[in-house]
Amino acid sequence: MGVGATRKGVTQARFNDEAANIIFGEIFILSVVVGIYFNNWYIFGGMIIGFVVCMFIPVINILMGIVLSTSWALIGAAVVCFLKDIDIPDPSNALEFLDLVLNNPASQVVAGIIFLSSLGLHLSTIEWIRDNTDSEERNLS
Repeated sequence: MGVGATRKGVTQARFNDEAANIIFGEIFILSVVVGIYFNNWYIFGGMIIGFVVCMFIPVINILMGIVLSTSWALIGAAVVCFLKDIDIPDPSNALEFLDLVLNNPASQVVAGIIFLSSLGLHLSTIEWIRDNTDSEERNLS
């Protein structure tokens, strides 16, 4: 293994470690918000445990990353609509909400950038979990 490959591996490991901190913070904040909304600490604790367990299940963690990244993208698109003074209907009508929020070019661009950035962080966290839970042979080969 060359010096360049070692340097790239160390840099990637540091990035994955920082991404994991961000995602675990996201899980904590999401659990706090839902726990306060339902005014139930059992829901808060259950969400934290559930999300962390889901991060260790191979297919579920990818699906969870896609869903959370899509949620962040929609929030970013809604913020753009708010800044452009576009009236957003209440979220009870989901199709109308999606049509309005994703119908202007600025919100589409912002949603795309946020989705790709968030998905990159989620996938880096998945790689970090694999690095820390897999056998030593995987990390040495």
